[in-house]
Amino acid sequence: MGVSSPDQYSNSEVCYAYLQDVPEPPSDMTKDWLHKEFTNARWFTRGWTLREMIAPRKLEFFSRGWCPIRSTSPFKRILEQRTRVPARVFGNQVSLQNMSIAQRMSWASERETTRAEDMAYCLMGLFNINMPMLYGEGDRAFIRLQEGIIKNSDDMSIFAWVTPMSKFSALSGLLASSPKLFATTGHVKWRANNNPPHEITNKGIKLPLKIVPR
Repeated sequence: MGVSSPDQYSNSEVCYAYLQDVPEPPSDMTKDWLHKEFTNARWFTRGWTLREMIAPRKLEFFSRGWCPIRSTSPFKRILEQRTRVPARVFGNQVSLQNMSIAQRMSWASERETTRAEDMAYCLMGLFNINMPMLYGEGDRAFIRLQEGIIKNSDDMSIFAWVTPMSKFSALSGLLASSPKLFATTGHVKWRANNNPPHEITNKGIKLPLKIVPR
């Protein structure tokens, strides 16, 4: 058992990303090359690299031959299109606290980890959550992550996840089973209000909701 610190990347100045499956960039690097070669790197699909990409003030990429992939004017925009992460988030231009829970979850919706538990553990820093790493618990880890978020935030966008119709079931809890269910929530925003806080009790999740008539 281990405990991951949510601050392990917070003071990072620069992240050097080695993309072993990306060939040497051409001298006249174009958008076409970036879309065809650069954005297809496996690095963009791994769960653990999400926090590595967001935390540092500077991000530098290298191809398989350690050739630098220099930033160009549309670089951040291409990163945004590939990763779902808004360009303004890179380089600490905006605090993650200004982004809703649902938005941040959506950034992980297309990423994968070897172990099911790691999909939750790699997101702890993104939500400033500390919890024990219990390998062997499987998907239960993502439920624990959401419970930890609920205890530390009143952002109800954590409940905005959507189940694809192909996997729809009448039996479902209030918490998502995977970040994949947040794939369509990148646009969801949350505005703080004076509602009573929601909480987790021994009988479930207790939260106040407004009823809006149609």
